[in-house]
Amino acid sequence: MSQRIQLLWRPFALSLPVPLRTAAGTLAERRGWLLRLKTPEGAVGWGEATPLAMDAGERALLERCGAAVRSLNGKATRLELERRLPLLPP
Repeated sequence: MSQRIQLLWRPFALSLPVPLRTAAGTLAERRGWLLRLKTPEGAVGWGEATPLAMDAGERALLERCGAAVRSLNGKATRLELERRLPLLPP
């Protein structure tokens, strides 16, 4: 049996101290997820998933990603994670 990798994720939202101007418009806040993977041996990796703009389509995409992450129930083997990555929204 493969050892399970623990996946913790938390949504976040923060106001930017100075609005960020992009080609798509001006952003006053950032929303996304903080991700933490931990192996049974104790190795830890951190990451984040944060779309640059949050129109209705990207909010729906973020929710689809959230559903995919929740379906892992917080733990998966490395092979399970690698198998699911190509199936996740970009």
